[in-house]
Amino acid sequence: MEVAIAARKGRFCETTSCGTARLFGECDHPPCGNWDNYLYPVASWYGTSAAEKALSAAYRTGQRFGAHHLVDVLVGNATARIRDLGHHRRKTFGFGTELDGRRWLSVIRQLLAQRLLLPDPDGHGGLALAPTAAHVLRGAHAVPFRQEVPRERGATAHLAVPGR
Repeated sequence: MEVAIAARKGRFCETTSCGTARLFGECDHPPCGNWDNYLYPVASWYGTSAAEKALSAAYRTGQRFGAHHLVDVLVGNATARIRDLGHHRRKTFGFGTELDGRRWLSVIRQLLAQRLLLPDPDGHGGLALAPTAAHVLRGAHAVPFRQEVPRERGATAHLAVPGR
């Protein structure tokens, strides 16, 4: 649930694109150049394969489980709950070992920010595919992600402003 709330509140911080698009939907005008992502470009990577895996995990587990459960499925963590639900027998179980749990949580937050995953409207923490996710699953849409900045355990994040 905390991932869904963070995505709603921080969807501007989780994107590589125009903030106007996040506010009003897709931009159909030239970039304004006023948002931080234009002024201070962030390191990014194309994670279409990671997006497909995360979306598939959400779909194959019934679109009713939260981010941490999906991460356990993706990295192959056979918890008692995973086994009880039979999710260790799903095609997506252990299919995402190229990323660690922290990076998968980042991918899921960014999929929420990009409105490819939707939080349960009743606030139970489940994640479901948005209608736009079909384009990603068919391979018709590339998915950019912000590069996660590695931090030491216990360190706090500080905004670095160039020129100061």
